[in-house]
Amino acid sequence: MKISACVIVRDEEKNLPRWIASMQKIAEELVVVDTGSKDATPEIARRAGAHVYAFDWCDDFSAAKNFAIDRATGDWIVFCDADEYFPAEDAGKVRAAAARLSKEPSVLGFFCARKNIETDGRVRDVDLKPRVFRKLPGLRYHGRIHEVLEYTGTGKGEMRVAEDIQVLHTGYAAEVLPEKLRRNIRLLEAARGTAEERGVDAYYLAESYYGLGDFSRALLHIEAFLRTGLRVVGKEERPLSLCIQAKIRLERPAGEILADLAAAEKAYPKAPIFPWIRGQYALERGDKEGAREAFYDCAARGEEASPNPIEGRMAGVYAALGALSKERGELAEAADWWEKALAKNAYEKEALAGLLALLSAADDAELIAYLSRRYDAKRDAAFLLSVLPEERGRIALYYLRHGHIAVPPWTAYRLAGNLGAASAALFEERSALCRVILAAGSAAERASLPAAVRAASLAPGTPSEYRMRRALSVFLREYAAVREENV
Repeated sequence: MKISACVIVRDEEKNLPRWIASMQKIAEELVVVDTGSKDATPEIARRAGAHVYAFDWCDDFSAAKNFAIDRATGDWIVFCDADEYFPAEDAGKVRAAAARLSKEPSVLGFFCARKNIETDGRVRDVDLKPRVFRKLPGLRYHGRIHEVLEYTGTGKGEMRVAEDIQVLHTGYAAEVLPEKLRRNIRLLEAARGTAEERGVDAYYLAESYYGLGDFSRALLHIEAFLRTGLRVVGKEERPLSLCIQAKIRLERPAGEILADLAAAEKAYPKAPIFPWIRGQYALERGDKEGAREAFYDCAARGEEASPNPIEGRMAGVYAALGALSKERGELAEAADWWEKALAKNAYEKEALAGLLALLSAADDAELIAYLSRRYDAKRDAAFLLSVLPEERGRIALYYLRHGHIAVPPWTAYRLAGNLGAASAALFEERSALCRVILAAGSAAERASLPAAVRAASLAPGTPSEYRMRRALSVFLREYAAVREENV
C-alpha cells in the first residue's frame, strides 16, 4: 500500500514545513501543486523531496485539487490543506486505518475530526472532514469553493468516520478569517445563477456573511438553505444553529427564538450546541436559573459527543456553571466546575479567578505551589498577573521576577506592601516627569500641569533640546499612565 500526500499552495512558506513534517510520517510521496507563489514555497517543497507542479489559478479549488490527485501515484490519498496537520500521535493511526479499510472494497475513505485552532492554541470548533481516501477514477472534488469530494464511479461506495484521528487546522484563526470569508463570498456570489451554483452554496454564503457580522444577509441565505432540505455532511446541526444565532443577533422576538431552540433540540437531542445557545441567550436576558439548566444540559451532551463541535466552548460552559453555583452559595460545586474548566483550558480566566477567590485563606507559598501544578512561572507570568487578586502583591512580585517583566519602582514597592517607599518613589518619578515637561514641553503641555507645579518651574538642564524632545515623548506616555493609575 502506497500513500500520496497532496496539497495545493500559494505563499505558504510559514505553514508548509509543518505540513511536510506531518505528511512525511504518513506518506511515501508528497505532491505539491503551486498556484502562483511569490515566496519560497516551491523551494521548501522541493528541498523536502516533494514533486512540485505549477497550476494556473482559475478561481477553482476543485480543479487544482483534482490536478494534484491526477499526479499522485499512491493507492490512497491524504489531502490536507497547507495549514492543516496531524498530531504526531495520530500519524500511525492514518496508515493503520487505510490498511485496515483497504480490505473492504466498498469503503472509499474516511472522515477525520478537524479541530479549528486559534493562534493561542484554543480550539474554536470541531467538524468532520474527508481527508483520507482511495485514488479512484470516479472519486473527485466538485465545486469552485467549499469543494466536496464526490464519487461518480460504478458500484457502491461509502465513507467511514475515524473518530480517533484528528486534524489540526489553523487557517480560520481570527486574524486571517475576514480575508478568507471575503474571498469565499466573491467566489460563491459569482456562481449564483450559473450552472456551477449548488444548493449548499446558500449555507456557505450564510457562514461567510455571519463571520463578517452581516447578520441580515446571513439569515436570508441560511433560511433559503433550510428550505432546500439539504444537509451539510459532518456538521448537520450547524445550519439550524447558525439560523438561531443570526436571529439572536438581529434581536428577533424572544418567543420566536425560544420556539426555534425547542424545535432544534428535539431534532438534535444529542447536540450540545443548542443548549449552549439557550444558556447564552438566558444569560443575556438575566435568566440565571434558565442559564444554569441549559449549561447543565450542554455539559452532559458535550461529554458524550464525539467529536464535540463546540469543544472549544466547553471550558467557558464549566466556568459559567462555577459562577452560577457560587451565586447560589454552593462553593464546593463551584470549585469542581472551575477545576473542570481549567482542565479543559488552563487559560480560562474566569475559572482561575473564581478558584483564587475561594483559596483566599491559603498563604503565598501554598498558592504558588498550587499554581505551579498547572502553570510555568516564566511562560505564564503575564497571564497569572492578570488574574491574581490585588492583595496577593508578593505573589505578583514572584511572577514579575520569573517572567522578567519590568515595572516602575513604586509598583514593586506597592506590591511588596511598602506603601511609604511606594509613595516616595511615585513622587520622585512624577516630579521628574513634570520637570521634563516644564523644561521642554509645549505651552499646552505645561498648561496641563497643576498650577503649583508650574509655579515651581525649573530652567532647562544641560541636555540639548533635541535629546530633551526625544525623551519627552516617552515621559509623557509614562506620566499619563501614572496619572491614570493613581486617579
